[in-house]
Amino acid sequence: MYPIEAWVSERLNKINYNRFCGSERRHFSLNKLHEVSVTYYEVPLSTGGGNAFLSVPKYFESAQKSLIILMHGLGDDCSYPLLHWIRLLNASGMSVLSFDWDGHGVGGASILDFQQATRSLPLLLFRLFGEESRGGLSAKRDGPSCYLMGHSMGASLALIAATRQDVARNISGVIAVSPALSINSYAKAAGEVWNYLYPSAWLKDFLNKFSYYGLDGLFPATGSFKRKSFPLRMRTAIGYVDQAKNFVNETFEKRRILREVSVPVLWMHGMKDRIAPYSQVAALMMEIPSAFFAHNDEKRGHLRMAFSDQIPKYCSTFIKQCYELKTIND
Repeated sequence: MYPIEAWVSERLNKINYNRFCGSERRHFSLNKLHEVSVTYYEVPLSTGGGNAFLSVPKYFESAQKSLIILMHGLGDDCSYPLLHWIRLLNASGMSVLSFDWDGHGVGGASILDFQQATRSLPLLLFRLFGEESRGGLSAKRDGPSCYLMGHSMGASLALIAATRQDVARNISGVIAVSPALSINSYAKAAGEVWNYLYPSAWLKDFLNKFSYYGLDGLFPATGSFKRKSFPLRMRTAIGYVDQAKNFVNETFEKRRILREVSVPVLWMHGMKDRIAPYSQVAALMMEIPSAFFAHNDEKRGHLRMAFSDQIPKYCSTFIKQCYELKTIND
């Protein structure tokens, strides 16, 4: 067992592959993760327990010193469709803890409630970095440097967590890929599918993903088949899209909470995004007062960004920049 695995296992309840329900997950396969050690855990969520897996690359000393906590998008789970990101991040020498957040996954008991879900990431961080004798997260803690990373709604929840001062003291940065800070109507978002049909999309993003997800896993994650594959455990009968739209409008448009972010942020967004339009999201992201790095992808939309192999490369550069910033400030 690697040191970072032992460290996580002291703080989270370790489970086996069967309790993780690995065989029931749509596209989870250890064959896609090369030269890594994988362990499974239960994680505390605000509405019940969830599941996670930790992927630690072998032969990298840096993997024991840095941890990325990865949050998937709405309707996905901790292994789909970001397993290729995890593999590439591991290949860059970083350990990744990916977890099913509220209402997601096949082995948990949590319920999707967006307001409650904002508490889950801080709960997980407290379990990892907090002290039982204290009432909250401490400014000084043991453990690896920690980065929050997410796609779509997962990125939104990571940014929300970073507005809390107790969380900010315990993380080194946030990586937000296509954060859903503003969500289009279904009619306008339907244009997102066309971004999938470009020949360049298949050549650059999809052909090398067949081994991960198969043909069915590469189709836009919006149809009824997707919902059957990843059922959401909802608290109310209101549609999940309407709930998400109301939640992000109240949180980001009205409350403008991103002004409270105090850690470095890497923002990556597709300029052809029809679900969370670039111009609307940019107006909100520019309010972040801390060190801010951005990459605007001119050819990809919201869904295609999740399949981009460039994302982990920018992450590696960002983490090096954060380390340099910390060295200068210290």
